[in-house]
Amino acid sequence: MSDQDHDLAGTDERVLLSLPTSRDQEVTRDILATAGISSFPCANINEVCREAARSAGAAIVTEEVVLTGGFVPLSRYLKEQPAWSDLPVIVLTTAGEESTERTNALLRVGHVMLVKRPVDVSALVTTVQSAVRDRRRQYQVRELIAEHERQAAMIRLSEEKFRTLADNVQQLFWTCLADGKCDYLSRQWVEYTGIPEAQQLGMKWLRLVIHPDDQERTLAAWREVVEDRGTYDLEYRIRRFDGEYHWFKTRGTPIRDDQDNIVKWFGTCTDIEDQKQAQEVLRDADRKKDEFLAMLAHELRNPLAAIGNAAQILGSRDAQSHFPWVKDVISRQVKELGRLIDDLLDVSRITRGKIELRRENLDVSSVLNQAIESVRPLIEQRNHRLTVAYAPEPLRIEADPTRLEQIVVNLLTNAAKYTHPGGQISLTAGREGSAVVIRVLDNGIGIPPEKLPSMFELFTQGDRSLARTEGGLGIGLTLVKRLAELHGASVTGKSRGPDTGSEFAVSFPAAETAQPPRRKHRDIVAGTANHAAHILVVDDNCDTARALSKLLEVLGHDVRTAHDGPSALALARRQRPDYVLLDIGLPGLDGYKVAAELRKDLDCRDTVIIAISGYGQEEDRRRSQEAGFDHHLVKPINHDELMFLLAEA
Repeated sequence: MSDQDHDLAGTDERVLLSLPTSRDQEVTRDILATAGISSFPCANINEVCREAARSAGAAIVTEEVVLTGGFVPLSRYLKEQPAWSDLPVIVLTTAGEESTERTNALLRVGHVMLVKRPVDVSALVTTVQSAVRDRRRQYQVRELIAEHERQAAMIRLSEEKFRTLADNVQQLFWTCLADGKCDYLSRQWVEYTGIPEAQQLGMKWLRLVIHPDDQERTLAAWREVVEDRGTYDLEYRIRRFDGEYHWFKTRGTPIRDDQDNIVKWFGTCTDIEDQKQAQEVLRDADRKKDEFLAMLAHELRNPLAAIGNAAQILGSRDAQSHFPWVKDVISRQVKELGRLIDDLLDVSRITRGKIELRRENLDVSSVLNQAIESVRPLIEQRNHRLTVAYAPEPLRIEADPTRLEQIVVNLLTNAAKYTHPGGQISLTAGREGSAVVIRVLDNGIGIPPEKLPSMFELFTQGDRSLARTEGGLGIGLTLVKRLAELHGASVTGKSRGPDTGSEFAVSFPAAETAQPPRRKHRDIVAGTANHAAHILVVDDNCDTARALSKLLEVLGHDVRTAHDGPSALALARRQRPDYVLLDIGLPGLDGYKVAAELRKDLDCRDTVIIAISGYGQEEDRRRSQEAGFDHHLVKPINHDELMFLLAEA
């Protein structure tokens, strides 16, 4: 490795940080370190400027730092940089492109990028990497200029040596005469544009290689700089030899003689296409985030509104007559809330590779029937006609039955939501070669051609020509695709366009060997004699604890409640319950510690401890098992599953 390479691997590429708190500094340093990016915390903006003058790859500051005394020193430093230097400054702002006047002023002064908060970590890392790559090119220019100046001191600016150096760097170099007309283009420029140097000299380069939309702006800026004899700094698009345009940042500075007369203009063009694309990714991610949050708020309000209305009816005079309907509404909407949360968590787990399949050799028809029953209320509510057709022979695959049902439920729900009331939906399954293919077809609103390539992307939704209440989070098809891929299956979707319906097909590798069916929860529960058990319910939410206790008391159990860790531990040791239904997030002593202490007590060694928690990821289940829990249920709990666990024990 050369000395220059050692230099670039050290302080030249470090990212300077000036953030409001030491915690912000530490978190940002850890994020950058994970991506292999070195960083250096600065106490204030003045230290940023001092360290940048030494060497740095980029700087990250917040809008608050800029507005509270940082604008003047930072803008002064950016203006006074050497000609080769254009330190990338990433400003974390809450206003994005509609930033404050001072932040906008920085954009005009230097190489400033605005990143809207809250910051997407991957997009921030991409932006920083792009900025450091840009800075690395600048340091290459610095080395070239330094070498050029050393040579000039000996031979007074040897034109031949300058051209030799300029022709052996990655950036595009150029020189112009005092009147602004180009007299030299580097070999890289000629190779990049694919046009001989002679054809571009003078002002011909402007019309030949600059994007038509940028030509007038570029010419006006160049004429102004030539007249004012200042530094040239502009971004525009240059056409490559293959006709594709890339964004470049052009910096130029006048070279003067001893009498301060301009002898020539010397400039460089740096490819910033990656940076521009990263900025576009940030804007697109920010837009999708805002849209998703709006959809999530809408989807959560719907079931909450229904539950709230049902609760109001319970307070009316004739509440008893409405009780069956109220019970049905609350039960259905709680399941809907649980489904939304599960879908969100599943996307996160799949994205991070944290999901585990529990495969079985199964006949898909039984799972498809369960999926139909899950979606039937929505289908009946919209008065759809559902036709079902399975091949007569067994359709066996190796799959996780819960996840297979989730795939089909999402496809049927999608079809029901985007098919007009009274429409037709069909579900078919059959063998096609060595695969078992499940198809869901509808005659609904269809998918526009431009939406087809992105319909399986996260948070992507089609046109809402139906009522907005038929919306969703835009994650259903993403789950279908990723769950299918985990099974080694493939999923396809097609539509001839708006109002032509849609068809989705999931193709699983077929399996031949059948296995004895497992006993279902309902079979075990039905075959187990009812018995009164001593149960301790522990939850810091009093309403949750009391409601669950009342349900268990109705079933004939003896129930006690506690609302914090220490009292739960004392009550369990005193009462010696058969079961402890234990929340994890408790005041005083969390559920993990309570369970661990109970397992040390010989009088409670036979007690069945069931976690009932809002934490339901694999890591949470692992921790509960290590602490001594026998089972782990996630809120809102499935009451049938709880009854099964009580009966099974």
